[in-house]
Amino acid sequence: MCIHRCFFVGHRDAPSSLYEHLKAEIRRLIISENVQEFVIGSYGSFDALASSAAVRLKSEFPDIRILRLLPYYHPSCTILLPDGFDGSLYPEGLESVPKRFSIIRANQYMIEHCGYLICFVRHSFGNSGKLLEFASKKEQKGKIHIIRL
Repeated sequence: MCIHRCFFVGHRDAPSSLYEHLKAEIRRLIISENVQEFVIGSYGSFDALASSAAVRLKSEFPDIRILRLLPYYHPSCTILLPDGFDGSLYPEGLESVPKRFSIIRANQYMIEHCGYLICFVRHSFGNSGKLLEFASKKEQKGKIHIIRL
């Protein structure tokens, strides 16, 4: 677990009205918890909102790092990062995972390797619900802090 790292899990159809609350929670983690690294996926509106909020806060907190989570990787492919991102993270061991399970396994890896999770999950079915359930078990053991929006 990396206590100074935050990951995000949320539904693809998250409303844009979450933006200010999401940005406030990221700011709070930077100031109060000394979180310095934010790892964000690239699927759906929740990831887009998290990316936008983190990049906006980077102008206020230039020392934070924003990384794109890569569930797929091939050495011959060029990785294009959004403006404001510092790099990417491809989880160790993912190269042996079948492609259809790559996103789920990449997300599980992040939950196991971060200290904070910001999530927007409104129902238990689907990948976001399953990931929150997975993270909640880790939270009960004191291995992660979950912030539910």
